[in-house]
Amino acid sequence: MYRIILSDHSIGGERIIDHMDTGPSDPRERAALEDAVAARYDELMSCVATGHAPELLALDVTMAQVKALYLVATRDALHISALAELLGVTLSTASGLVDRLVDQGLLERRHDEVDRRHVVVRLTAAGAALLERMRELSARRVRSMLGSLDDRDLAALGRVLTSFIRQVSAEAQATAGTARSTHQEGTR
Repeated sequence: MYRIILSDHSIGGERIIDHMDTGPSDPRERAALEDAVAARYDELMSCVATGHAPELLALDVTMAQVKALYLVATRDALHISALAELLGVTLSTASGLVDRLVDQGLLERRHDEVDRRHVVVRLTAAGAALLERMRELSARRVRSMLGSLDDRDLAALGRVLTSFIRQVSAEAQATAGTARSTHQEGTR
């Protein structure tokens, strides 16, 4: 069972989880713990975004366009239909999004080398530079925020993040592989 000891300090009116002994867990306690951690993550992302929002707004791309760029960047090339599926939008919506990104020079559109009836998109050098700029803005903001932690807390956060990334990376790779294989089956 998870034993959650809450501190006396608070953020946004909610108490912070400071310590937890692990063992067999009650599903309700586990769900409450996951909700509390997700809420802290949302607060963190809000702080990161708030710190560089003006710089991000100056980049002149919409959130939908940024999502599309990130998805294309994780692959060498992506069929527009696969992009639509990953974004959860219609093919027409994805096509319009790609049109705007091509017009801005951030994506390039080509016929699939295997099946010329299909169109694939790739990130251009300008698209890659834009994503790198966004990554730099976020990294700079996070480094600034980490500067307020003492060495012990910073090391603990590093260990937790390393463990978390190790655990979720396999899931992310499996999800990406499923999306690719589903799309490949649909184009045969």
